[in-house]
Amino acid sequence: MNIEKDILKLAEEINPLNGFRKAKAINVVNKILRKHTSGFFTDEYWKPIQETWSELTKEGIDYELDKTQYFKDKEGNPNRKEWYFTVYFINNRGKKNTLYGLIVASGAGSIDYPLDRYDVVAYAS
Repeated sequence: MNIEKDILKLAEEINPLNGFRKAKAINVVNKILRKHTSGFFTDEYWKPIQETWSELTKEGIDYELDKTQYFKDKEGNPNRKEWYFTVYFINNRGKKNTLYGLIVASGAGSIDYPLDRYDVVAYAS
């Protein structure tokens, strides 16, 4: 009995993307992203992005946050933040497959505080 192998097999069975063609897996992930990233937001803790990570976890989707990065305008004010992530699954041919995702929050606030209000765009491919 190999416990590591059993845990890996169980994790693979739980991921709802397993067995899908890549295009279908992309559609499932993008549907979750769209659900949480429509409209403008004014919170200070990136609520739509946190909700996205929560739902991906709740749904059993195997993902990893790879990198986050702030960008600044010419005055040095942060005006955009990006999150890069990777989604893993076993495709319909039994091969490991990967999707790459990006979430971008762009400032839509005042000139002095661009991120007081922000818009979010997200996709996986």
